[in-house]
Amino acid sequence: MQQTQREVILLKPTPAFWHLLKAYLPKSFYPDFDMLHVDVTAYTFMAYGSDKELIQAIERHHNTMFKYELERWLGVGKAKHLKSSFFDFTCCFKFEALSQVNHISSQLTSGNFLFQIKPGIAVVASFYNAEDVTPFIDKHFPQGLDIELHSHLVHMDNE
Repeated sequence: MQQTQREVILLKPTPAFWHLLKAYLPKSFYPDFDMLHVDVTAYTFMAYGSDKELIQAIERHHNTMFKYELERWLGVGKAKHLKSSFFDFTCCFKFEALSQVNHISSQLTSGNFLFQIKPGIAVVASFYNAEDVTPFIDKHFPQGLDIELHSHLVHMDNE
């Protein structure tokens, strides 16, 4: 595994985001609040020297990130009409930053999976088939580790 010069931000939906979704979905399609936390999106950024710089990068990209989350839950048609401020974005999501990021594959692509090993370590790997995930975990990680899988991995360019 190779250490990368990237940081990962996990977006964790808040009740405000859940209520926003409910305002645009038919009642029969309301997601359970806990379901919003099953597979949260992981966004990668180039590593920054400080938390302030990372927050500024998130602020620059919040529209793209918010649009991605809305499209993921509402579909493109409903999501394209919604706009948000950075304040709206911060009300809808909590951030979890992971700065120790390792990757298995030779390159980071948006098709990668992120394994979050608690506390605070991230491993990025590519799979052609979702059935390969369990053997990978069994081979590379000792039993008893608290591991979360995130299949939505989006790479943000720094500006």
